[in-house]
Amino acid sequence: RRSTGRRGRTTVSSGSGAAADIARILARPADRHEGSRTWTWTRAVEALRHREFRLLWFGQASTSMATWMDQVARGWLIYELTNSTVHLGLVRGVQAIPILFLSPLAGSFADRYSRKMQVLVAQVLDGLMYAILALLIIADEIQPWHVYATAFGMAVVQAFQLPARAAMVADAVPGAGARSRRRSGRGDRGESGPGG
Repeated sequence: RRSTGRRGRTTVSSGSGAAADIARILARPADRHEGSRTWTWTRAVEALRHREFRLLWFGQASTSMATWMDQVARGWLIYELTNSTVHLGLVRGVQAIPILFLSPLAGSFADRYSRKMQVLVAQVLDGLMYAILALLIIADEIQPWHVYATAFGMAVVQAFQLPARAAMVADAVPGAGARSRRRSGRGDRGESGPGG
């Protein structure tokens, strides 16, 4: 049986069987909780209500698209310049080296220094390297070593940008840091681990 409750929402008040259970779940108001879990699909996008997180999310989406375009264009460019699959593989390897070796240091930087500044500096450096590469292509002065050098430089920047951007999520959603500390057992004191 359906009835209109407060706030004009339709609720299911009785019934039996699986169909009635599904109808009850689907008819629940958006603000109703069962235990500690909310029964709405909006939980998945709840963080987008916060301006800082929206900016971070859209920035990350844009950066990801630029990175994917760079990977395709860089591979195509090196293959056009050298006509060699070996160079195509080497340019990918050059991009992996800084991320592999600098990630521990970059994670420490993300914990110690301003994350927003790290991301901002990374974006500016990426933009400068893209501009240099574009000017070299337009001037028809591009050489394979230019592609390797900018690939390595962008990978260094990426190694520092990724941990800083990932750590910014807790800062962008109010209360997210406290919730994650409680879940990890560190309480609200902000301790960094066993050493304090």
